[in-house]
Amino acid sequence: MAERAFAFTGTVRSTGPSRTNRPGVELPLVSATFEVEHWFRGGEGTATTVDIADPSASGASDGADPDDLLAWSCGFTRSYDAATAAQWQAAMG
Repeated sequence: MAERAFAFTGTVRSTGPSRTNRPGVELPLVSATFEVEHWFRGGEGTATTVDIADPSASGASDGADPDDLLAWSCGFTRSYDAATAAQWQAAMG
């Protein structure tokens, strides 16, 4: 996590067409708008929108620009659990 540009816990509130068209990305993308419960790194506020791999496909890469975030589903995008959140909080200092 120390090398990721952003990390947060949140709940998906809506989805839509992807906002980015990245060269070399071979998976279909959708945008997901999250209600953010807690930022570990890289953002602020109560909502953010990121492009993610279409849930019907599979795929962390991230963008450093908060208006151009991309999250892949393998390893970094996961269901919430308190133990992992505590580990991430400790790692982010």
